[in-house]
Amino acid sequence: MPLRTLIAEPDRLVAEGWREALEAEGHRVTLAQSGTEFETASRSTWDLAVIDVRVLGQEEASLLHFLRARSPRAGVVLTAAPQDAEAALRAGMQTPSSLLLKPIRPADLVIVLKRLALAEAPVPASTPPEGEEAPFAYHGVVGKSLAMRRVLRLAAKVAPTDSSVVITGETGVGKELVARMIQRLSPRADRPFVTVNCGAIPDNLVESELFGHKAGSFTDAVADKKGLFEIAHGGTMLLDEVGELPLAAQVKLLRALEDHEIRRVGDTAPIRADVRVLAATNRDLAEDVRQGRFREDLWFRLNVVQIHLPALRDRPEDVPPLLLHFLADANRRFGKNTAGFSPEALSVIGRYDFPGNIRELRNLVEHAVVMADHQLVRIEDLPLQVVTGASRDRLLTGPAGRPAPAVAPGPEPGGEFKTIARAEQDLIAWTLRKLGGNQTEVAKRLGISRSTLWRKIKEYGITV
Repeated sequence: MPLRTLIAEPDRLVAEGWREALEAEGHRVTLAQSGTEFETASRSTWDLAVIDVRVLGQEEASLLHFLRARSPRAGVVLTAAPQDAEAALRAGMQTPSSLLLKPIRPADLVIVLKRLALAEAPVPASTPPEGEEAPFAYHGVVGKSLAMRRVLRLAAKVAPTDSSVVITGETGVGKELVARMIQRLSPRADRPFVTVNCGAIPDNLVESELFGHKAGSFTDAVADKKGLFEIAHGGTMLLDEVGELPLAAQVKLLRALEDHEIRRVGDTAPIRADVRVLAATNRDLAEDVRQGRFREDLWFRLNVVQIHLPALRDRPEDVPPLLLHFLADANRRFGKNTAGFSPEALSVIGRYDFPGNIRELRNLVEHAVVMADHQLVRIEDLPLQVVTGASRDRLLTGPAGRPAPAVAPGPEPGGEFKTIARAEQDLIAWTLRKLGGNQTEVAKRLGISRSTLWRKIKEYGITV
């Protein structure tokens, strides 16, 4: 079912850009440019609402109450220009919401709303028991493995406390999703939740973004600015990729965590900042401490509780429920009715390592649903890198599971390593020779379509 999404944004051009991106993702969008239009739209029920604080004006409390009366489970995102951050913070106290500071790219809004929709979905009251084997969906986290059941149990235990948490794991394993689960289960659930991508902020602006600045403190500081710690006061902050913070900012972050106070750049007056900090990283911060790239005292302060999310290749039993979850989502957004995956496609997926983890799996399903012309996803509907990545193992098994005399492509004579294109060319040529030029059988063994094989033969100039 399409998500019913309300965008309350006074700038028509911005609103139209957001609407176009969201409708492409399957949302059913309605726009409101004023408080009156917002009040009228609030008489309907909504799954999601994106609200600029300027639309609320002085009646922010009553208008948000009006929205909640008809849509109590709606996910709400408040948006504001930096100069309106204080008004957004005040409005955020009236209703559980997330806060985004402008400018906001349409693609980023799509991602935020996708995560919010998952988080707002009905969830069981307790974490999935460790002794069961049935698939589960808990606060947007989908899986089946014992490893993820233990992750959820630990996250649910630490959520009601104010302890700092470090969430570790490779890129794409779902660290932010677990952080949002912790926030939703905490006493701060109805207060601001602010996400900071530490690796995306230039080094010379990190302190200003986190702690704010006074007018005149540096060349471009034309007005006072609140930092993200002030905006998150009373709530939760996720420091994503915290290992990317420069050492100078790490010193001020430690002080903020210890004293619950911050100082804006260029100011001497302390400002109260009661913020629970969650940190996420794909780096080995303990090793960074040993190498002097991360402060040891900050590491000890952050690492009160550590939650590690294993890579998807280490919990393959989570792949089938995730496939079904993402399939249902892609069908809804793209208006398709794909029923599932063929046994051959599932075999290829099962042999793939997913270096991009859950993010890559989600992209695979979206690609397959878009490309599929049949009720079941077939091998030719899968991304080429998945098929070729899985086919290396497939070639090692001959008919009836008997080992085939295949050798993995190695370095060139003289010790120089091959490019991926050269290795692929050699793999196709070797398979053609072994199977007597039978292109149908070669395509089957390589796990690609006949047309893809023909195109590769032509591209590489392989003699059949």
